[in-house]
Amino acid sequence: MVKLSDILKITNNGTIQSFSGTVIKGQQIGREIGFPTANLDISDQDVQLNRGVYGVKVLHDNFEYYGIMNVGTNPTFNSDNSAYHYEVHIFDFNKNIYGDIVKIDACFYMRMEISFENIN
Repeated sequence: MVKLSDILKITNNGTIQSFSGTVIKGQQIGREIGFPTANLDISDQDVQLNRGVYGVKVLHDNFEYYGIMNVGTNPTFNSDNSAYHYEVHIFDFNKNIYGDIVKIDACFYMRMEISFENIN
């Protein structure tokens, strides 16, 4: 087994795309199930990522963190499949960053976005 954070360290500058976004409040479902996410407002940018899950590096207040990002419609929780969401779970991170700007480096694609049968 290899930790995702170790893979991100190895990838160095293997970035698919970089962008910045303002952290906004979402439905807070991730927090309820133990995986809080930073929901990003990137409406003023041209981000060209396919739906799915990515290994990412996150820059916040000049510190680099590792995480996982879902890009898509969140089909498990949303019946509206038209609006794209960008949500990042930052590993080993527990700060209130609503309203802050974070820089995201999408380093590698992990899998397609899928709908789970239930929250469990």
